[in-house]
Amino acid sequence: MGDKGLGDKGSASRRSLFIAILSPEYEEQSGRKMDGRTGSIQRRRPVSQVIRLCALLILGSISSIAASASDDKVEIISRLGQPWMVPYIPGDDAEAKALVAFRQDIYPRDVIAVLSGGGVGVPVRWTGIVVERRTIPMLGGNAAELIVEHHYWDWRETTNDELIYISPRGEGRFRCFFPPYEVEVLGGHQVGDFVIVYGIPWMIRQTDGLIGVECLKTRFIPAFFYTTEAWSYGRDFVEKGDIGDVRILSTK
Repeated sequence: MGDKGLGDKGSASRRSLFIAILSPEYEEQSGRKMDGRTGSIQRRRPVSQVIRLCALLILGSISSIAASASDDKVEIISRLGQPWMVPYIPGDDAEAKALVAFRQDIYPRDVIAVLSGGGVGVPVRWTGIVVERRTIPMLGGNAAELIVEHHYWDWRETTNDELIYISPRGEGRFRCFFPPYEVEVLGGHQVGDFVIVYGIPWMIRQTDGLIGVECLKTRFIPAFFYTTEAWSYGRDFVEKGDIGDVRILSTK
């Protein structure tokens, strides 16, 4: 899907933390076994999109579903079964490991209570569109802050038109801060780019309520590689494969 730019540089401390999280021993060593939503001692990994799709097809054939489903549902089922709709392909080996180590099933709304109570979130992978890039003068140079509008994504991409179908729906904004010695990670990426963030939510800024995320790794995808105008969906589709949570916005 073209060159989408990997933010894999940054400070030694962030790189070290990122590498540590990829380790199977991270949860035991860090004491962060708690579920990021409730604080309970649970471990719940997201079920892969492929398994959910297979389960859907096993529970009922496409023909039987089509008999009682709306036209939108029939179209969605048809598209999901196409060979050009494939699971997201990571940009490098480190990102491939991060897909497993960072939680998909924890969303911005889930961490508000934990952060408001003084806690720190667990490693998550969030997706969204950069809506603002701020330059912050500091001693030693200019820092940068990215404001990201969260968008649901089902972690699929297409091979025929090199597009990913991002939902226009999401869970508000969060921010990533890059000190002067890490600004190079951002390169030429700009407002309007889609970004995949692997990081740890750690605070809520009192002035504007934005969730602060320690962004350990980022991948930027230029605007011409994604669309928010094809499908609208939410958590139920991403987490459970519920096609009732999907609405087709465009058939183009």
